Amino acid sequence: MDIIVRQEEEPTKRHILDGRLTSSSLDSLPEGCVCLILSLTTPRDATRSSAVSTCLNSAAQSDVVWEHFLPTDYTDIISRSTSPLIFSSKKDLYLRLSLSPVLLDEGNKVISHPSVLCYIYIYIHTSILCVYVCLFEQSIVLNRLTGNKSCMIGSRKLAIAWAGSRRFWNWLPLSNSRFGEVIHLRNVCWLDICGKIEKKMLSPNTNYAAYLVYNIAFGFQGLEFVRVSMRFLGPGGVLVEEKPEFDVNLGSMEDDERGRLKQGDDGWLELKVGEFFNGEEEDNGGSVETCLKETRVLNWKSGLVVQGIDFRPNLPLPLPLPQTPPQLSLSII
Repeated sequence: MDIIVRQEEEPTKRHILDGRLTSSSLDSLPEGCVCLILSLTTPRDATRSSAVSTCLNSAAQSDVVWEHFLPTDYTDIISRSTSPLIFSSKKDLYLRLSLSPVLLDEGNKVISHPSVLCYIYIYIHTSILCVYVCLFEQSIVLNRLTGNKSCMIGSRKLAIAWAGSRRFWNWLPLSNSRFGEVIHLRNVCWLDICGKIEKKMLSPNTNYAAYLVYNIAFGFQGLEFVRVSMRFLGPGGVLVEEKPEFDVNLGSMEDDERGRLKQGDDGWLELKVGEFFNGEEEDNGGSVETCLKETRVLNWKSGLVVQGIDFRPNLPLPLPLPQTPPQLSLSII
């Protein structure tokens, strides 16, 4: 009997010593250990492993595994969602959050109750009365392969000069907008748009890129030299770092030599404002602020439609496949 036991255990020991874990060696482990191993991989690897064996399939469906892939604040996301998130397991919740953006902070209800969820900031700048309207509207979606969060600040949450006056700006309902409505620039000489997001809302240890999501309407003019900036604020709003500013023509991708402008799959134009690395979760006590301004030349500006500012994980591009060198053909003449 002892010989039989050693013969069964010997292959497992050999596979572990060689650094290889086969399905038979994993099946011999307790399911809790298998769940721990899968939780240290990626959602994609965990899903693929379910086809290897019955043991791995059972572990790959475990709430222990998928809770590790979910954001640490997923309970807060559930409570702040505008519509109920119905799910039967943590894996089901993960797939739901990665399927389509989830509106937070009662984004759609802001439209019908602006007086309740609205903060208005008024200050005097160079003899111009600036009214900044900031409403809570935000969406979040997970990257299905990595679980990293993409977070978009809707136009209702942006700080926009003169947004409270219908003479200069108006709100338009659009079916292809994530938030149901967008802000449209009618006519203004002082363009000042700023968006801020708390770094704790983003995934830690992740490279991010910020994009202004906008479009061009009839009568577009005066936005050929918009100044774009990005800065990082610590606790209490203390300036920590500031990226170099640059000018961009929002109306022409042909003038964009650095490739910052592109058109998304949904038809909206996207301006890449900048990139940054979001560090450890315990260090993310500050915020990221992006601004677009044209206050140097006080000409009339119009025809800009803004949906919001999107903060997405800046995933590396896949490596290109190696090209097969052409074969030499010899011919006898």
